[in-house]
Amino acid sequence: MPVSASPFLFRLPLSVCLCGALCFPLTSLATDESPVPALIESGITATDVTQDYISRHFVSLVGSIDRFFGDERHFQESNDSVLQLDWNELMEPGGAWQGRLAGRAKLHLPSTEQRFHLLLESDPVQNTTTTAPANQPQAVGKSQAAEKYAAALRYEKRDEQAWHYSSDVGILVQAPLQPFVRGRVSHVIPLQAWLMKNTGSLFWFSQIGPGAGTGIDFDHPFAAQTLFRASSNATWLHLPQRLDLRQDFTLFHTLDERRALQYQASIIGTTQPYTRIDDCVLSALYRRQLHRKWLFFELNPQLHFPHEEQFRFTPQLWLRLQVLFSKG
Repeated sequence: MPVSASPFLFRLPLSVCLCGALCFPLTSLATDESPVPALIESGITATDVTQDYISRHFVSLVGSIDRFFGDERHFQESNDSVLQLDWNELMEPGGAWQGRLAGRAKLHLPSTEQRFHLLLESDPVQNTTTTAPANQPQAVGKSQAAEKYAAALRYEKRDEQAWHYSSDVGILVQAPLQPFVRGRVSHVIPLQAWLMKNTGSLFWFSQIGPGAGTGIDFDHPFAAQTLFRASSNATWLHLPQRLDLRQDFTLFHTLDERRALQYQASIIGTTQPYTRIDDCVLSALYRRQLHRKWLFFELNPQLHFPHEEQFRFTPQLWLRLQVLFSKG
């Protein structure tokens, strides 16, 4: 009897071992897989928290600085009505002096959910085709008084604060009337401690033909009141056939609610009559709010090293009185 029971006793542990070998890996695999969805979910939650932080603090910091300085991006992308008038005075060595009055307005039309705006601006060709707005340092010899005025109808659309689209159809108010069309798109991408903004534009003016522009900005806050920005811009023109290039490095420093400083180094180039650097500029701008949130004064000494002067030192002093009405 013991002899006949022995095979059964040996087969029983073997069956148990086989069962365990087949079952436990499956159980182990199931336990290994279970943390994966939880890990992904926690990662998404952490990303959302980071995204919310960037949206609340980083983007608001950039927006407030652009709004205070009357930046080009604020005018182009603010969905509120904006009125901006600038009186600019340029002082150069030898007592040379010139003044310029420039202005523009964007008024959102009622009953259109703020999708359509009426634009009024001085010198729209220069504002569109240059790689920097008039309140940024320009190459020596490129500053000209505004002689043309325009009116346009703009369609504007936002997409969750990341995308911004606009398109303009307008005319230059002069004889004969000259039509133009413009389109612009921008996209904001958070990159941890940086904020990247890509901008692209297409335009056509009846007197100069088609053109295109592209730009990329990298913003990085150093402190609660300091922002660094690196900007690269390029504009292609059909008439005259050339590519204008610009690189800016800017440091914004807010002193208080009424005063701010802007330090900037710029390299301005072109491809006609040949590829060259037209000017290198060092600039320090002091901006002060004179009255409430609509009257500003700027003092802007600049050091130019223009190609036309064999890069010899050429100082300039800009004075600007600006009336800026906008919400916020």
